[in-house]
Amino acid sequence: MIRAVTLGLATLAATTAVLGAGLPAWAEGAIRGEVANAEANSFIVVLKDAAAAGAGDATAARAAVSARAKGLTARFGGTVTHEYSATIRGFAVEHLSDEQARRLAGDPAVDYVQRNLRFHDEGTQDFAPWGLDRLDWPTLSLDQRYKYPNTASDVTVYVVDSGIAIDHPEFEGRASYGPNFRQDGHGPGDSSDCRGHGTHVAGTVGSRTYGVAKEAKLVSVRMLDCNGHGEDAEALAAAEWVTTHAKKPAVVNFSVGTDGRDWAFEAAVKASIASGLLWVVSAGNAYQDACLRSPGAITEALVVGASDATDNGAWFSNYGGCVDLYAPGVDIRSVDFQGTWISYNGTSMAAPHVAGAAALILQAHPAYTAGQVHNAIVQSSSTKQLRNLGPGSPNKLLQVRQSDPPTIAATPTTLYNQRSGTTEVFSRLNNGELGLARYEQGWTDWSHLPMPVQGDPALVQVPGNGYINMVVRLQNNGVGYNRDIGYGWSTWHDLGGITVAGSPKIIYNPRFGTVEIYVRTTENRLAFRYFANEHWSPNWVDLGGSLAGDPALLYNPRFGTTEAYVRNSDGRLMYKYYSNGWSDWIDKGGSIADGATPAVLFNPRFGTTEVYVRTAAGKLSYIYYANGWSSWKDLGGTLASDPALLYNPRFGSTEAYVRTATGAIQYRYYANDWSSWTDLGSGFTDNPSVIFNPRWGTTEVYARTTGGHANYRYYVNGWSGWNDISA
Repeated sequence: MIRAVTLGLATLAATTAVLGAGLPAWAEGAIRGEVANAEANSFIVVLKDAAAAGAGDATAARAAVSARAKGLTARFGGTVTHEYSATIRGFAVEHLSDEQARRLAGDPAVDYVQRNLRFHDEGTQDFAPWGLDRLDWPTLSLDQRYKYPNTASDVTVYVVDSGIAIDHPEFEGRASYGPNFRQDGHGPGDSSDCRGHGTHVAGTVGSRTYGVAKEAKLVSVRMLDCNGHGEDAEALAAAEWVTTHAKKPAVVNFSVGTDGRDWAFEAAVKASIASGLLWVVSAGNAYQDACLRSPGAITEALVVGASDATDNGAWFSNYGGCVDLYAPGVDIRSVDFQGTWISYNGTSMAAPHVAGAAALILQAHPAYTAGQVHNAIVQSSSTKQLRNLGPGSPNKLLQVRQSDPPTIAATPTTLYNQRSGTTEVFSRLNNGELGLARYEQGWTDWSHLPMPVQGDPALVQVPGNGYINMVVRLQNNGVGYNRDIGYGWSTWHDLGGITVAGSPKIIYNPRFGTVEIYVRTTENRLAFRYFANEHWSPNWVDLGGSLAGDPALLYNPRFGTTEAYVRNSDGRLMYKYYSNGWSDWIDKGGSIADGATPAVLFNPRFGTTEVYVRTAAGKLSYIYYANGWSSWKDLGGTLASDPALLYNPRFGSTEAYVRTATGAIQYRYYANDWSSWTDLGSGFTDNPSVIFNPRWGTTEVYARTTGGHANYRYYVNGWSGWNDISA
């Protein structure tokens, strides 16, 4: 068929007539990346996974990509200039017409073809400088001092840019050449700077005078020419190189951008981050939504907008939900590749501040994953200090973290705040106080609700007004109460009149409009008190019993009853309920483990009450009420914690999460039958907690690691990895 194309038209027509049929039509695909400044006749080809056999082995993957690239260009034309296998599976090709590219895109082995987009630096020159000292104090209080916790001497920062003037005295011999991918007269090993942009960026990362990380190692990876221009093929080659050659702990700074979305480069950076490299990228200087351009659309990277010395968002900075935080980016003084210093504006100047701060965190925690460093940077940022940001932007300004955040000492208690649409995590910290972390546009740092506590908090949000009520056991064994009515948490109140042996529990009763608190007293009896019409009931009411654990509470919408389930001193399940008065204690048997607390939920799908316990044999067992109580059902497992329960409205399933004897978090669920146990990872202690997040439609599981960090993972269409909100 290829030879037939070279024939004259008459020959081709004659051949077709003899065969009695036309030549088979070429399948065509679309070309991505239709922007005005793309390189002519130059494309990026991304292969389907099946086309890169051996992808699990680096050598085999390279060979498979190379063979496929040669075969496809032999068939469709063009010259291969770069091959990629460590990040994406694909290659760059030149000397290809649009028609040839569309035919190439239609090949079954090809995922997509996109134009070779042009990259450019994101900074412009200006004159007046300002210092680093905005990074070490949360409010605007410049004192011409910059305090930093370490110098990042063991961390390497790869600056993918226009090169670095490595002999500049500001770098003190710590800067070195990596490869040069811009074929403009520089040799492949000459990544020196003839533009100045990369040197300025590197100076902000780690120069002696202007750097955030004073002793970081700096490696130049050159992809921009002397005019600040580069190509997609070169950016992909740079991503490929740092992914395979980076000496960790390491950070990649990418203060370069395009005028549109670059799917191939985004995929490459995501793969690089998944390999363990943190990427810090500039949001862009077009004053538009950062999600519309690469690399600003890469949510896995740290996407940085620019602010000025008066804490205003820079007039040029891209904005929006893809931005993680802001950093100084106006009148930034740093190293001049032809002299001493020079000042630039740009999100290019903001990003290296963050890259330097990330290097400081990696110096303190060299084993941190890219995700942990990402979270630590965002959580450590100051909030609500910036003005005049673009729509949808996070009000977060980079702060260099001077010390590690507190670790948690107990099970994280979680709440989905229906009023604000945020997930909130509460836990007793290792300093004995209560801490709160909130997910807004990223996790906040732990804030303190100052009051010495010794139990785990319990919370309930009142529908309608959205008031959040919290109770906790105090150091004096009293009951502490706090409330957030939408303006922040009030002061703590000791409700007095009682001493408790466990952690108080709280529930909202929609039938009476009451907030009710239930406790196990030091006499191992159940007592309660309620809040109605902005007043507390006058006294604690003794409900008797012989408790050997904390109560589990349920408001049952089927019967309009409040129900309390406990383990008694014989290890049996007991409960009582309030309808028009309190029932007697009802014995439901079972064999509950010492120290265990039952878990209870109402299942709206079946209209059943379901009670789950950890048995004395370390198994999960449950009993349910439909038109009467069932017998006990054994669900197996090797439990070392109480179960955390969720009714999942997305799937109509009951889900039970536990910690096993080996420290793993496992779960199983009931849809039409019980699933088998699924392992979500190990290294945990205490009980897990779980919520359904209606904003995102996600199931979120929280647990404390053996190192005292609050970790979580979530389910959308599959499980995410574990994320550390205590990094």
